[in-house]
Amino acid sequence: MLPEKIREVLREKRKLTVEEYLQLPETNSHTELIDGVLYVYDGQEGNMARPTVLHQRISMSITLFVARFLHNPGLYNAPIDLILGDNVVQPDILWISPDNTTCHEVNGRLYGAPNFVVEILSPSTHRKDKGAKFDLYDEHGVYEYWIVDPQEQFMEIYTRHENVLHRQGGYEVGKTFTSRILNNTPIDVSALLG
Repeated sequence: MLPEKIREVLREKRKLTVEEYLQLPETNSHTELIDGVLYVYDGQEGNMARPTVLHQRISMSITLFVARFLHNPGLYNAPIDLILGDNVVQPDILWISPDNTTCHEVNGRLYGAPNFVVEILSPSTHRKDKGAKFDLYDEHGVYEYWIVDPQEQFMEIYTRHENVLHRQGGYEVGKTFTSRILNNTPIDVSALLG
């Protein structure tokens, strides 16, 4: 159950600052602050839906796969607060390389751009993950961004070139792609989404 203070903010539909967000009571519900608007993913009336079993299965599959290649202490799963300017997001998966100088932990929260982000779409997050959150990741310098669509069994891969995220391509089950963040390893989409 959500703490009363969070329910109050949702009822009033008032905008918050990052500082106000950080003062909210701790909750196990996935929460984000984008452009001052508080989003709660707990499936309660008026809030965003909770992740489905398929969403969680894909998240675990991708995490286990990338953990074989990435320095593990920097690999995180939602919910974890990532503060990018005046926004607080909780990517499904993120990784911070040991030599990253832009992302720092302060009081249990991460500030600045990680190297790698994965967002797994759901009907209620589709628009934000491909719009506002994509823009935040691009603006703040995320190096590689994967957008996973469980319903369509499709992945879009974006990589940074000349300080901008560019679409590397879209890949369906049965196709492969390479990931620069994973040392150009060929990746079978079926292994991640199957």
